[in-house]
Amino acid sequence: SLGEGGKRMFEEFGRRFTFGGQPAADQRIYYVNTKELVGVKYGTPAPIPFRVVDARAGIDIDVSMKCFGEYSLHVCDPVLFYTNVCGNVSDSYKLSDLNDQLRAELLTALQPAFGKLSEQGIRYSQIPAHTTELAAALNEELSSKWREKRGIEIVSFGVSSIKADEADEEMLKQMQRNAAYTDTNLAAASLVGAQAQAMQDAAKNANGAAMGFMGMNAAQSAGGINANALYQAGQAQKAANSGDKWFCPECGNENHSNFCSNCGTKKPE
Repeated sequence: SLGEGGKRMFEEFGRRFTFGGQPAADQRIYYVNTKELVGVKYGTPAPIPFRVVDARAGIDIDVSMKCFGEYSLHVCDPVLFYTNVCGNVSDSYKLSDLNDQLRAELLTALQPAFGKLSEQGIRYSQIPAHTTELAAALNEELSSKWREKRGIEIVSFGVSSIKADEADEEMLKQMQRNAAYTDTNLAAASLVGAQAQAMQDAAKNANGAAMGFMGMNAAQSAGGINANALYQAGQAQKAANSGDKWFCPECGNENHSNFCSNCGTKKPE
């Protein structure tokens, strides 16, 4: 009847008046930026350990280093991001609102990510050339917190500066120099260079030249080592190794010892 229809019409009008003239249903639209967000800065406030392995030099130690740079990220799951991150926000939600938390978690994940690079034989000085592998390692470490809980993942990771502690860096250089001299030919070349420099220094001082040469010869005799003996030992070592030649399965380098002289890979059994 007209009375029933009019009643329902006025009831619907009342509900719409309550909800601003719209049907009584909660309708909302949220805009989530899924583009790559670039230029997010990071830095290690304190040194973090990095394992350095050099099979050729017999080095397996931890060094302390600092790392600075920028990375980019994006929202890969907008629904998950809204549900777990900004669902209770009444206004806009910006990256800066979450940046402190992301930075803390990123720095925590850096150490195990660096560990994965170290396991691949990558030196800390080579890390800027392996940022793709580093980004993948960080995503793996952060997947449970960022991708699975917040719908965020790292797109790219850049390293602007990476620096080891000065004492650790000098120690590494010294160990690598010492390891190089285990090659008798290199040791002989170094000895010849030192002797030549001593002769030049002695020649510059006319009054002390004779004493300089006498001192150099006395030191050589006391040490019991001369360049000819080292060169002869080097040739003997090469002859002994010539029958034990193998090629590295990783880089193809020719080797005669138990480890690849180019990449450090162990000789296959």
